[in-house]
Amino acid sequence: MIPDQLGGLLHSRSSRGEALSNLEIEQLDAWYAEKDSQEARLLKMSGSDIDCVALQAKIDASLEKISAVSQEIRQVSSGNAILRQEIFELLRV
Repeated sequence: MIPDQLGGLLHSRSSRGEALSNLEIEQLDAWYAEKDSQEARLLKMSGSDIDCVALQAKIDASLEKISAVSQEIRQVSSGNAILRQEIFELLRV
């Protein structure tokens, strides 16, 4: 079993794109497997019947909302740039 501190460190390095040695990759994979196993045991103990399909649908809906808001922000930003240019032009007159 890989200590949590080492697993967390390797996960952090990996998620930032740092290269890991073969041994570190094996250790990280083992740590992930242990975390998955712990999570599965906790879910089983809680008696929770998680509907993965419904959960994925909620995630997808949230991603769609994020995408829509992001597009709105880009549009407002573009409009602001146009207004700033118009104000600049008016102030020059």
